[in-house]
Amino acid sequence: MSSSVFRKTRWASARSCFSDQRCLATHATEAKTQSHLLTAGVVLNRAPILTTAPTPFERAFYDYQRRIYRALQNPFPDYFYFKDGSVLEGRFKAEERAREKEAFGKGFGEAVDDSTSILTDDDAEREQEQPKLRVTKADKLKDYKSLDRRGPRNLYLLIKGKPTDKYAWRFPQGATVRKDELLHEAAQRLLHEQCGDAMNTWIVGRRPIGLLEFNYPTNAENDHVGEKVFFMKGHIFAGQVKPKDDIADFAWLTKEEIEQWVDKEYWNGVKDILSDW
Repeated sequence: MSSSVFRKTRWASARSCFSDQRCLATHATEAKTQSHLLTAGVVLNRAPILTTAPTPFERAFYDYQRRIYRALQNPFPDYFYFKDGSVLEGRFKAEERAREKEAFGKGFGEAVDDSTSILTDDDAEREQEQPKLRVTKADKLKDYKSLDRRGPRNLYLLIKGKPTDKYAWRFPQGATVRKDELLHEAAQRLLHEQCGDAMNTWIVGRRPIGLLEFNYPTNAENDHVGEKVFFMKGHIFAGQVKPKDDIADFAWLTKEEIEQWVDKEYWNGVKDILSDW
C-alpha cells in the first residue's frame, strides 16, 4: 500500500471516529435535557379527632340496645358499697339518674327523693363530662389555617408557593434528593425548610404513596424538562405551620376542598392518594 493511500485511509477512519464521538455527545446532551428531576413531597395529614356522627338508624339502634340493657340488668347494691348520705353515694345516684334519663328519656326518675345526699345539683352537673363540640369556632369562621376545624374528617396541608411555580396551591414538594439521602429523609428535611420546625410530625414508612410527573413551562430556565415528585405520607401530632419566606400561605383542607383549590391537572395526579373521609 502506498503512503498516500494509507494517509487517506487513516484520515477517513479519524473522521469517522470524530463523527461518532460528536454524535454520542449530542445524544448525551439531549438525554440530559430530556430527563426529569427526582424530588420528594409530603402529604401531611391531620387524622380525625372526633368519631363520625351516627346515622338516624344507628342512633335508634344504640338507644334501643341501651334501654334493653338498663331494663334487664340487676340492681346495683349501693347500700353495700356506699355509706348512707355520703358524698360518694350522692355522686353515684346522680350518675345513675343521668344514665336512666339517657336510656329511657327525659323525665324518667325525676320523682326519686335524694334529699339525704350532701352532693348538690351543681356538683353533680360539674362531674358530668362534656363532649367536644362538633362545630368549632374555626368551622364557623372558616379558618382554614386552624387544626381544630372539621374534627371528624382528615385534613391535609396545602401550601401556596412562589408566583413562578407551575402549581400555585400544592402539597409541600420540590426537595431534591441529595446523594446518599433516602426519600423519607428528604421529605422530613422538606417540611423543615418550607413549613418551619414548630411541628411534631412523623413520616410514615419509607415507601412513597404516590408519584406526580409534570413538565416545566417551555420558557423556564432549567436543566431538566420537569419533575418526578415521590410523595411520602406524614402525620402531624402537635404544633402548627410556620411558613418560610418562599411560602406565601397555607391551609388545612379536606379532600373535597382540595379539589376546589388546586389546578385540575394537579388534582387528577393526587386525588387517588387522599382519603375519601
